[in-house]
Amino acid sequence: MHGGNCMDDLGRIAKISQIYAQSTNANDYCRRLTHDSELGKGMLGTQLYALSNRGSLHLVGSYGLEAFDPQASMSLFEDHPIAQAINSRSVWFGVKPIQQRELTVWVLPLIKGDVPVGASTSLTDPKVDITPFSAEATIAASNAGAVYLESLGLKNLFRETQQTEDGQLTDRQYEILLGMARGETNAQIAQQLILSESSIKQESVRIFRVLGVGSRQQAVAKAKATGLIPQAVFAEEMA
Repeated sequence: MHGGNCMDDLGRIAKISQIYAQSTNANDYCRRLTHDSELGKGMLGTQLYALSNRGSLHLVGSYGLEAFDPQASMSLFEDHPIAQAINSRSVWFGVKPIQQRELTVWVLPLIKGDVPVGASTSLTDPKVDITPFSAEATIAASNAGAVYLESLGLKNLFRETQQTEDGQLTDRQYEILLGMARGETNAQIAQQLILSESSIKQESVRIFRVLGVGSRQQAVAKAKATGLIPQAVFAEEMA
């Protein structure tokens, strides 16, 4: 991971920890890092990936230009930069053509202890002089990122026990997911949408498949972590 060009390692770690603490979801983290006055110098985009129990990588947050195709299927068992960074437990960086430009790709593996949980990737302008993190700072940033990723509630969301359906949620399914996020029962959601409880249950199963999860709790956690549902909805639930 790069660290700007004006801060020492201690300052960089403090800054990235502050960004983690201030971010409301994975997309917000990517936005804040990309626009940070120090760490984001020359940065054109950031993505956050979570690792499943089967070694596949899932994009959970994104902002700006993307270093890798968000629709591509990637795992730790293939030869690509994210897998190389995670498997080597070190930052990977190199130049890659993006939208007819040569940009620098940075990959920070997110490791908690000895257990990899994901990765953070960024794109920067190669014309900007950037000093990479030291080995010690990389470990600290990697661990902080892993803790943040787990705090989003993603630890068990990508336990691959079933195939995920392609596509997006329908308007009805999104309304049902909003009800779930507010803590409403199937009966309450059915009453509001003028549907039967059986229909709500059937649509819930489809929602789980689209989101790639196995339960209502996991669906809500993923929607919250990825910013699919506005933060205000969860504020209403806690009020």
